[in-house]
Amino acid sequence: MSDRSEISASPTVLDYVYPADHQQRAVLKIKNESDLRLALKIKTTNNSCFKVSFVYAVLEPRGEKKLTVGCAPI
Repeated sequence: MSDRSEISASPTVLDYVYPADHQQRAVLKIKNESDLRLALKIKTTNNSCFKVSFVYAVLEPRGEKKLTVGCAPI
């Protein structure tokens, strides 16, 4: 069993075009790199601008989930 808890995300940067007249989406792959079951919470800087497909998740050891991040038109 690992002594570390690690979560990786790919890509590490999400690019959105500005100004936008429609909602834009990007998909982020979140992976549990450890041998432990991990819980996570997603937070955004602006809930009216950014929408996420889930806020809470549990990642099984070596498991992964895809998170969709939407950006509202500005």
